[in-house]
Amino acid sequence: MRCGVPSYRLSLIAFMVVIASSGCSHFAKIPMWRPVSAQIEGVETVAVLPFEGEWGVRVSEEVSDSFSESGTYTIVNASSLPAVTNVSMNDESPSLEQALTAARQADIDAVLTGTIVSEESAECPRSRFFGGSRSSTKSNRTMTVDYRLIDTRTGETLCHNRISCLEAEPESTEESVEQTLIQRCGHEVASQLTPQCGDCSIALANGHWTNRGVFAVRKGVRAAEAGNWDEATRSWEAVLKVNPNNDAAIFNLALASASRGDYETAEDLALQAIRIQHCDCYEKGLERIRDQRTQFELAEEQRNGIKLSSMESHSR
Repeated sequence: MRCGVPSYRLSLIAFMVVIASSGCSHFAKIPMWRPVSAQIEGVETVAVLPFEGEWGVRVSEEVSDSFSESGTYTIVNASSLPAVTNVSMNDESPSLEQALTAARQADIDAVLTGTIVSEESAECPRSRFFGGSRSSTKSNRTMTVDYRLIDTRTGETLCHNRISCLEAEPESTEESVEQTLIQRCGHEVASQLTPQCGDCSIALANGHWTNRGVFAVRKGVRAAEAGNWDEATRSWEAVLKVNPNNDAAIFNLALASASRGDYETAEDLALQAIRIQHCDCYEKGLERIRDQRTQFELAEEQRNGIKLSSMESHSR
């Protein structure tokens, strides 16, 4: 008696595997901009005042450096302004009002002030596998910064937030821990006030197994998953030379265009794929592309210092 799976069952299993692999079940990463949630329109020049607290000055210097690297704002050295030392974040503080007045007279749009709210050490248990007993502990330090971005013309707070940074490596020396926390806090404050670019995952189209060129489509999918968008694009473009209506290749080329920031072409290609084969995968992809375009354009306005109020007045 023969043992094993009958051939017709193997064929059925293979068929089901192919069917299951159709659609959008693979993902690749593309860049996506995150604009600032604070109302920073019209803010082009910023003075970073010395933060209060033991490490306040060093944190504010890190913020200034991060701002300068991003290019979003023109940073003015607070030392060039009179009456800006020991500025308090209190709304009724005379020192804050003096700083705002000095900044306003120097045509500075906003000032950033802050304070080190706390610098604490928390006891964390150490594992016995790393040289300690089960009951031994090690201190991890946390630095918390409270900051405000203030409009010099109106005195309005444009953004008020608090961030905390935890020591990442408890085995580090005291000096390196302090420097790391200062750098992380400074970068975190700046990142919340400047547009940031990160990666997001987006679903690729595998293509239906009956479509001509499906294997080349999936070769491109594997390349895109590995981050090689150029190779993926070549694969999908080759598919269209033999099958101009391959919707999966067209849709994936839309995602490739979005990865380059060419959102107009990306939208056109996604719509073309939907006209050929309407499916939820393509609809969601088009929605994602449009959202990315909106976020990118807003981030660009913020990065370039475009004053929306001025644009609106010119359009009237």
